[in-house]
Amino acid sequence: MDGSLLSRYAAARQSVSVQKGGKGKIFIIVGVLLIVSVLISVFSGMFNFRKEEEKEEEKEEEEKETETGPSCQLDKKIRSGNLGACDSVSDIDPVGVTFTGAYFKPKAPTKDNSWIHELSSTGDTKEYIAAHQASDNFCKMVRFQIKKSGDVCRYQTLDAGYVSSPNVQGASLCMNKTNVLDNWSKKTVQKLASRDTDVGYGIQELKYNKFCD
Repeated sequence: MDGSLLSRYAAARQSVSVQKGGKGKIFIIVGVLLIVSVLISVFSGMFNFRKEEEKEEEKEEEEKETETGPSCQLDKKIRSGNLGACDSVSDIDPVGVTFTGAYFKPKAPTKDNSWIHELSSTGDTKEYIAAHQASDNFCKMVRFQIKKSGDVCRYQTLDAGYVSSPNVQGASLCMNKTNVLDNWSKKTVQKLASRDTDVGYGIQELKYNKFCD
């Protein structure tokens, strides 16, 4: 076999070898791409599954809140005005007051809910009397209301008054609901105060529970 034939034979073998090697690389690349595609599909499915689980959990939480209603809010405080969203005035339960006005000595006495009595309830309005047995032998009273307007409840003091009441256990006319509500109808009107320096009586701060049974 002469030299030219040998050269052509070697070139042909090299060409075949290159073609085979090229095909092999293509198969490897295609295989890698397939594996990557499968992995992406698997992880995408897992991610979407997790998102669906989260949506289901959120839906369950919303349904629970709808079934049970808003959570109980204890010992909230307000000086006047907006009590926030409510379904009815019964969502607001007054549990304490801090009085104000120059005619309280010592200043700004506080009372718990045993001194707060419901005077009336009509539709979207409830009225209450907050009472204080003073050391100067007067039962000092302030009337306030909780009123629902639209989807919101509001608080407002209305007026004040007093009756003579001995500051003696068992003799006070300011110690129970029956006496307080009866004496409110017989009261002497007093000025409504909004500060400790104002003449008269008022409520500096109302403490209340909201959405609590």
